[in-house]
Amino acid sequence: MSFEGNNVIIFGGTGTIGTIFAEVFLSNYKKINIYLATNNEFEIWEAKNKYKDISNIHIVFADIRDREETRKLFINLNPVWVINCAALKHLDYCEDFVMNSIKTNIMGLENLLYLSNEYHISKVLQVSTDKAVEPISVMGATKMLGEKLCREWNKVMGGISCIRLGNVVDSRGSLIPTIKKQLEKGNEVYYTDALMYRYLITINQLKKFIKKVLERMIGGEIFIPKQKEFNIKEFIEEITFSNPEVKLIKIGRRKGEKYREKLFSEYEEKFEETDDFYIFNLG
Repeated sequence: MSFEGNNVIIFGGTGTIGTIFAEVFLSNYKKINIYLATNNEFEIWEAKNKYKDISNIHIVFADIRDREETRKLFINLNPVWVINCAALKHLDYCEDFVMNSIKTNIMGLENLLYLSNEYHISKVLQVSTDKAVEPISVMGATKMLGEKLCREWNKVMGGISCIRLGNVVDSRGSLIPTIKKQLEKGNEVYYTDALMYRYLITINQLKKFIKKVLERMIGGEIFIPKQKEFNIKEFIEEITFSNPEVKLIKIGRRKGEKYREKLFSEYEEKFEETDDFYIFNLG
């Protein structure tokens, strides 16, 4: 379908991944109306200034945990697509505040899926994470259940898919910005464990991947970009140029943290592989 002349709502639209979605839409669909929805007051102010000269980007307040308030957006904006980037993503926070994680990552998503069915939304795309595969953390478990919610609602209305990402390089709160902040304070950089590996994807790679997903998704898929796995300690050494003045300090693995993540489970059904990504059956 064409996006031209239609409305798209990106929940969590002022975060790193939501912003990337907006940039992909802007680059490829000139007449689309993009609504970036967030419940963060400071991000609303930031985004209004950032996009003040772009007439087809609009910033709106929304908390996906409040179904009836969110309903007003569906009624007033009549979107054809709903993208959900809204989530509690930080491992420590989710471990410490379990119920808040459930309210946002599961119940909030349920609200969006319920409303998408009620208002006949053409396509819904949920942003998931590699931590949803065989999870041991609260965050991973909520994202795994989010994928299962998408599977069940897709049986009802169709048109629902997920993307499953590793760590986005230079995203807000990720490794590189954290290291920069640590180096601004001194010459100490903290890492968890020399045995820790993570899948990483750059922002440019993610933009290309999202464009292909938007063009290809029908409903019922999990799209997973092919991502390189890096040893975290070696990655830190590389970006600090192995500067002998920089002291690497081991702090140990956090609660709910794996040494290695997986992009998919051996039990998932793969039905296509390209040079850039895998497509799995949502179920």
